[in-house]
Amino acid sequence: MAVRKIIFLMGIVALAGCAHQDKPASSSFTPVAGNGFVYQAYGDAAYPEHSKEAEASRMKALQDYLDQNHMCPHGYKITSRTPAQKNGNLVQITYEGVCT
Repeated sequence: MAVRKIIFLMGIVALAGCAHQDKPASSSFTPVAGNGFVYQAYGDAAYPEHSKEAEASRMKALQDYLDQNHMCPHGYKITSRTPAQKNGNLVQITYEGVCT
């Protein structure tokens, strides 16, 4: 019986460990005067800089920030995307954009 409880708890811990994989590593969002914004996110081993899936996750996080800040109800345009190598596989990606 104790073995079943341990296996059950191990399964719960394993699932909890996967939960954070649904979104990219920490990011930040800063509204800029008028209708602009700066969004910084990271590319890493789980969310590589050039991965379509990782980029989709970063864009989903950006849309969440825009929604939370009641910005860009008609969409937005990314005007600049600048990656900067931090260390190892970690890349900081800075997006500048404007509401359309």
